[in-house]
Amino acid sequence: MTAPHVAITDVRTYLVGAGLSNWVIVKVETDEGVHGVGDATLEGQSAAVAALIDELKKAHLIGKSVFEIERFVSTVHAGSFWRGGPVLTSAVSGIEMAMWDAVGKLLGQSVFTLLGGRCHDTVRAYANAWYRSSDDPAQLADEAAGVVERGYDALKLDPLGSAQGDFTEQEFRNAVEIVRRIRERVGDDVDILVETHGRLLPRSARRFLLAIEEYRPYWYEEPVANELLDKLSDVCAGTSTRIALGERLYTKSAYRNLFRTTHVNTIQPDLGHVGGILEARKIAAMADAEACTVAPHTGNSPVITAASLQLDAGIPNVLIQETFDDYDHPTLRTEMFSGLPSVVDGRFSVPDRPGLGVEFDESVCAKYPYISNRYPRGLQDRDWPRWCWQES
Repeated sequence: MTAPHVAITDVRTYLVGAGLSNWVIVKVETDEGVHGVGDATLEGQSAAVAALIDELKKAHLIGKSVFEIERFVSTVHAGSFWRGGPVLTSAVSGIEMAMWDAVGKLLGQSVFTLLGGRCHDTVRAYANAWYRSSDDPAQLADEAAGVVERGYDALKLDPLGSAQGDFTEQEFRNAVEIVRRIRERVGDDVDILVETHGRLLPRSARRFLLAIEEYRPYWYEEPVANELLDKLSDVCAGTSTRIALGERLYTKSAYRNLFRTTHVNTIQPDLGHVGGILEARKIAAMADAEACTVAPHTGNSPVITAASLQLDAGIPNVLIQETFDDYDHPTLRTEMFSGLPSVVDGRFSVPDRPGLGVEFDESVCAKYPYISNRYPRGLQDRDWPRWCWQES
């Protein structure tokens, strides 16, 4: 019996103005009338990714079998003189997850079933994007309490705002006070995840970690930039706090170097950048061999959340799943996508519908056009969380 050949007839991209970035939604169409959807968003470089996807479809996809996912990914990686880089891996990721979605629909199976079956029925969730209105400790403590009232028992924030490299004493004291107030307000049974987006110098990162340890952060995320991972042991020496990082690493080769360079407790591959679902599955297996847990990063469309849950369901070492879906754009997600997974009592139930389990309504895209220069302007604005996620 020969493998099915369902030909790819087109790969379309849709640039959607969405909060901090412009989403790149990918739609892979086949000659069976079945399509798949993916997300190739790259903050600040979405137009470049969309242009590359158009080149990749002409060179590698039109007329080829949608089932030959590994062949497509390995051919692009091995056949590129300039290998890797976030533009290429994001383009590959969006196409790859759209191919998985189409294959799942063609076979009537969820993606996790095709990858080896289910390890977990539900996955714990943590909320992000809720801390967008203020850097006032009392107000943020109130908002954190609101997250808990919504059913979450884990929430993440960056309490240092726009501090880069080092921080002023006022920024330092305020950030510590934010963590203290939140801990007092939500109690001991809620986990607080603290991140710094890799902006701090090693000395500053260590000082802040030591200052907040008494408030029992669930983890300390991206203490330093990826370029300084060899300094991570200096930052974390003597701490029992979990260290999480990896959202800006892509492909298994980068994670190989990570595991050789330093010890990390939890990795955070982003399926929209790392090379897709299967590449993330390989990275999760590498992490499992290193006694390291996995908490996929997601900050873009619900397609990434859905794809991440397909990965989570099938790996033994998943820890927790990030979600922005309840707290960023008030209407865009539910207008553009149906079948979205939701958080109930702090957990996602893993969708078992064919493919990724979500459907994309391309007619909604016209309501949210591409916004030029969105990302750089946002990062220069001290109040960027509110600027990003609230409609004007």
